[in-house]
Amino acid sequence: MNTSSRDDAGQPAATTDDSHRSPDQVQPGDNCGVTVMQTSNVGGQRKWDKKHFCFYCDEPQSKLPRHLQSCHREEIQVVAIASETDRSIRINLLLRIRNAGNHRHNCQVLRQGEGILIVGYRPNHKADPHAYGPCIYCFGYYVRSDLWRHQCPLKPALPAQTNTNSTTTRVRGRVAHKSDLLKPPPVGVSFKLNQVLSPMKRDNVALVVRNDPLIIELAKREYMKLGHDVGQYGYIRNKVRELGRLVIQLRKNTNQPNAALAVFVHPHHLNDIVTAVRDIAGFNEVNQLYQVPSLALKIGHSIKKCALIVKGDAIESGLKQKAEQAEQFLQLCEMKWRERVSTHAHRTLQQGKRNKPVVLPTNADVVKMSSFIHDTGDRELQSLKAARGKQIRAPWKKLNEVTLCHLIMFNRRRQGEVSKMTVEDFTKHNAAVVNRDCVLTDVERHLCKMFKLVEIVGKRGRTVPVLLSTEAMTWLNALVANRIQAGVSQDNAYLFARSCYGGTGHIRGSDCLRAYATEAGLENADSIRSTKLRKHVATASQILALKEHQLETLADFMGHDLQVHREYYQLPDTVQRVTQLSRLFLSLERGNLASQHGKSLQELHVTGGKYLTLSEPPLCPSIPSPINNPHPRVKWQTCPQKHAFIISLYIVYSQKASRLMRTAAIPPTTPTRMIIPVKEVSCVYLSVVVSVCLSVCLSDCLIHKVTGKFF
Repeated sequence: MNTSSRDDAGQPAATTDDSHRSPDQVQPGDNCGVTVMQTSNVGGQRKWDKKHFCFYCDEPQSKLPRHLQSCHREEIQVVAIASETDRSIRINLLLRIRNAGNHRHNCQVLRQGEGILIVGYRPNHKADPHAYGPCIYCFGYYVRSDLWRHQCPLKPALPAQTNTNSTTTRVRGRVAHKSDLLKPPPVGVSFKLNQVLSPMKRDNVALVVRNDPLIIELAKREYMKLGHDVGQYGYIRNKVRELGRLVIQLRKNTNQPNAALAVFVHPHHLNDIVTAVRDIAGFNEVNQLYQVPSLALKIGHSIKKCALIVKGDAIESGLKQKAEQAEQFLQLCEMKWRERVSTHAHRTLQQGKRNKPVVLPTNADVVKMSSFIHDTGDRELQSLKAARGKQIRAPWKKLNEVTLCHLIMFNRRRQGEVSKMTVEDFTKHNAAVVNRDCVLTDVERHLCKMFKLVEIVGKRGRTVPVLLSTEAMTWLNALVANRIQAGVSQDNAYLFARSCYGGTGHIRGSDCLRAYATEAGLENADSIRSTKLRKHVATASQILALKEHQLETLADFMGHDLQVHREYYQLPDTVQRVTQLSRLFLSLERGNLASQHGKSLQELHVTGGKYLTLSEPPLCPSIPSPINNPHPRVKWQTCPQKHAFIISLYIVYSQKASRLMRTAAIPPTTPTRMIIPVKEVSCVYLSVVVSVCLSVCLSDCLIHKVTGKFF
């Protein structure tokens, strides 16, 4: 008789045969005091010897229904079971009480670290207790990897979901994660910290992390600092997993299978730590390069934090010798870690960056991408307005992604900053208030009416602005109005929220940019990334040689300081050498350097050959220089309002600006700015102008002659 399709109380089975299950085997270092109850069936003969724990008296009972009626007949749940006439409902009520009693017993076993774990289907072999988890509805314990297919009779009816291979993987992980939250956290781990650590992959590394007191203490410190931001939970998990890998390698190298990390925070074990770091980071003794140099650097920072934790706890506990050993360990790290680990890791990183071309987006790709996003957004908005019921989800999801791409490209913001914008941030948007004392032109006043401003959290807690055009406001209002119909959870606070399976996260701007850049058919779709778009702006500002205060304005709008702007975002050294130093060497080669006394590199005039200067009769149309413009017919005005409002207009009308610049004429008094080949004058100069229009670097001026034709 095959009884594997039903459990001891008649509940439908999640799988066909318990003997074919393969839960994780008990790993070394696991808490072996907890065992999983095994079946005593032999040769297909069923033995009815399984006992369940009573929810009211915490005692194991082989006949739980009879025990409830004889000893707890006055309890409300027991009275409901006795008075119920429907057999299926009565079975479900009994199932709830039985599993609740077993769950209470299992939680006590897991807290104490010893005892027998009661599971729904008893295996016929020794199984890992961590491989089991409770169902969030009936509290029955099943294999975590099979919980997603468990047909729970107590689960409330939900609308049918489309089941595909891609969504099945996400469902499995989400169900197992919710199950872990029902179990008690490990000793020394708070409930909040357990929420951070529970999504970790169940492997040897996670096992070491959960059982190492020093790693858990580091996780507590990191959670105290970063626990307010859900997006940093992954960072905390990565940090502790790095240390878990280090402990596993240390145990292997030193033949200490159960040693904790605190044992190795000792001056005598510094060489062991260095060797273990080199092993897991892939250090090559021949060329002294790392396969993963960043891992070696990260572990170095984390191990020093652990040493400080050991020192602090020792001082607090009055353990003078242990505190001195931790201090000596830190001193040795300061003296030896750089030369033995960090130097070669940094050299590996620098060698990887050397001779690596940096491909920035071209003006043609930016214009084509912007046009594609606008057309797609308008089309999806109309589809969203016409959709009803479940048909809303597809156009809402598409419009959600398009709007995110638009804001990233429009404002040149980091994709993570815009992706994490909340609905509360959006509702606090405001417009520029123009006072009577402000001296603004009609164009500037119109721009203040066109755009709204939202301030969001940027890198390192900075407050950075995001500009919302009239079109973007229309899209965002439609997204907010249809969030619930699109399936977004009410607990999801993000503006660009995920709409699948009640998730509380947000979509990623990098994924959206990558997908739509490919769909738009760009010439170089890989260049349309938020970081490269930001470097595109910095490149234009460097070529135009903006003044110090203009660079500070640009860096502040981009969300970093001027030093970071110059070091990481400006034009690569290769371009600097070609565009600036080549002037000097060409002048030396042709012998006309002495005639250009007192000029800067940008003002050097190279004559002859195939090169020309912009001070000669132009071969391509251009616009006046904002640095020095004595031309009487062109007036420049200073705008006291947000600089981004002025420049943002150029993004919408970049194609009109391109056509207009082809018909403009450069004044004869424009100073020399750069030297470029004849065939590349038109392309480069037009690219520079449009690039600056896409940024905020031309914040002090606006050409009435150009902008007047837009209105």
